[in-house]
Amino acid sequence: TGSEWIPAPPSSSTETTSSANVSLQDSVIGGDVNIVHNDPEGIASALVLALEEVGFKGVLSTANELSDQNKKKVQDILSQIQNRNLSLEPWAEIKVGDAAISLGECSVAEEHYSKALEKFIENGDKSGEATALYRIGKKTLDYSPFAPCSIFNQKNIPKEQERIFVQNAIEYINRSISLFQEEGNWRSEIETRSVYALILLWLPQEYKAADGNQQRIQHDREIVRIHDEHNPSIPLLPYVEALLQLAEMGT
Repeated sequence: TGSEWIPAPPSSSTETTSSANVSLQDSVIGGDVNIVHNDPEGIASALVLALEEVGFKGVLSTANELSDQNKKKVQDILSQIQNRNLSLEPWAEIKVGDAAISLGECSVAEEHYSKALEKFIENGDKSGEATALYRIGKKTLDYSPFAPCSIFNQKNIPKEQERIFVQNAIEYINRSISLFQEEGNWRSEIETRSVYALILLWLPQEYKAADGNQQRIQHDREIVRIHDEHNPSIPLLPYVEALLQLAEMGT
C-alpha cells in the first residue's frame, strides 16, 4: 500500500525501551503511560514507542481510526510530551504531529511538523524535509469534510488569510514533490503526487489556477510514467486509477 512507500523512520530499539525503564506493554494495554525514570531522552523514546504501538509510525498515509480507549492513550502521551517539553528527533516529531491530527489538535500538529522540518533541514535530510513539507501542506488542504485541521473546515478565518494559507500549502506540497524527485524517492513521489492530484480535484474553484485541471492531468501522467519505469508489476493504488480515468475523460 502507499503507506509503505514513505522513507521509514528508524525503529525504536529494545535497548531504548529498557533504558527508559517504562513498562510499555502494561501501560499501552492499560491505557496509561506511566513514567518511572527521569532521563529525558529515555522518556522521549518510550513515549514515541508508545505512539508507535497505537499505530503512528511516521508513514505517509496517516488515516488512523482510533477507538475511545486509544484516543485516551494518545491524549495521555501527547500531554506528557507537551508538559515535559521534551526534545525529539525529527521522525518522532512527525509521529507526534500525526497523533495530534488524529485528535484534532491542529496547533500542536503544526508545532511538531514545523520542528521536524527545521531539524530535517539542519540535518540535510531531503526526504525528511519533503515529508514534513507534505504533512504541513496536506494538513491545511485536506479535502475530507471530516478533516479537523483542514483550512476549509475552520470557522471565522478571514478570506484573505485563508487564501494565504492555501497558497503556502500548495507551495509546500510542490516543494515536497521536487525534493522526493531530486532524491530519487519515486515511491513517495508517486504517493504525494496522487494525494495532490486529489487535492487539485476538490480544491474550491476560487483557489484553482487557470490551468489547474491541466496541472492535475500532468500529475496523473507523471504517476503512470514513474510507476511504469520503476515498478510496473505492482498495480497502481485504486484512487490513482480513478484519477487516471477522470484525466482521460478530461474532467
